[in-house]
Amino acid sequence: MRKAQAAWFTSTTWLRYSASADGVYCVSCFLFWENDPRCKALIKSSVSDWSNAKTIFEKHSDSEYRTQQSIAAQNFISIMQGTTRDIECCINSQYNSLVEVIRQILVGIVEHLSSVDSKT
Repeated sequence: MRKAQAAWFTSTTWLRYSASADGVYCVSCFLFWENDPRCKALIKSSVSDWSNAKTIFEKHSDSEYRTQQSIAAQNFISIMQGTTRDIECCINSQYNSLVEVIRQILVGIVEHLSSVDSKT
């Protein structure tokens, strides 16, 4: 009887074992799953076909879908660790900068109009 091999988990860092499913998943694809009907093995359903597991892992490892989900996972980790700002913070920062620039322009306009009114 075949079973999951410890070497798979050291060579395939994205692989996680589920005792309840008695199978393995791709951790980033499982956590950041998007509805894609082509993607099932290692994402929506565990792989427990141990005789073909290495072939399935290699195919999944080279997939564009896994690359995208891996990037999503890394972005999430960076935001949670505080090494990268999330999009809301970036938008708020840009908005606040824009408000400050507009405020300075309006102050200049009001001062100019005040000086013109005082001369007349």
